[in-house]
Amino acid sequence: MTINFNSNEITNIIDIIFQLETQRKVVKVLIEYLKNKKYVSKKEISHFADLLNTGKLNLLGNEYYEIKNKIKFNIKELKYNRKQFYSRILKVMINMGLVNLGLYDKKYRLSIEFIDNMNKICDLWKKELE
Repeated sequence: MTINFNSNEITNIIDIIFQLETQRKVVKVLIEYLKNKKYVSKKEISHFADLLNTGKLNLLGNEYYEIKNKIKFNIKELKYNRKQFYSRILKVMINMGLVNLGLYDKKYRLSIEFIDNMNKICDLWKKELE
């Protein structure tokens, strides 16, 4: 994955990593969903992807209303392909360390591993400059 950004216009990490507006919206909804639930099973992620595929996120239940109140766009009409959700969003977030899938409990949760990865990149750049 390539990350392109202008250092004078850094406002949001999601805007740097994900280039398409629809992807950004899906990521914002997913992050809020994970914040509300703390951790999510594979079955729940699959259900989330199904609802996203059909454009019926309002069937999430209580989480839908909590997410709806925190996000500034209409998520009721948000629709995204299930296969692309896994390959272009969830896989990227796991690989970059934004989301962690537990080895034993097989639950998805938000992670701070991304910070460690960015620190490693900074260290590599410092070595390159020496």
